[in-house]
Amino acid sequence: MKESQRIKWEKQLKQGKRYHILVRGVLGWGLPLAFLYTLVMTSWNGQRLTLDGEFYVNLLTALVLFPAAGIWYGAWTWKILKMKLEQGRR
Repeated sequence: MKESQRIKWEKQLKQGKRYHILVRGVLGWGLPLAFLYTLVMTSWNGQRLTLDGEFYVNLLTALVLFPAAGIWYGAWTWKILKMKLEQGRR
């Protein structure tokens, strides 16, 4: 493991689990995916991007589900981060 990578991971570890889950999981993964999903599904269904009721329902649904899944994603990446850091210390 490179020293710079180890320092970066240790810095993330010091920020704490909650911070990691919020920033990396909910804000960094869940929200962008919610917007991307809404745009892709709107175009996939052959609709134009109009801000009508159906678009808002899809967006609201995605803004609930994907950040909730981001909590799981953040917890999962936290576990991986800790494992990699412990392996690098050996």
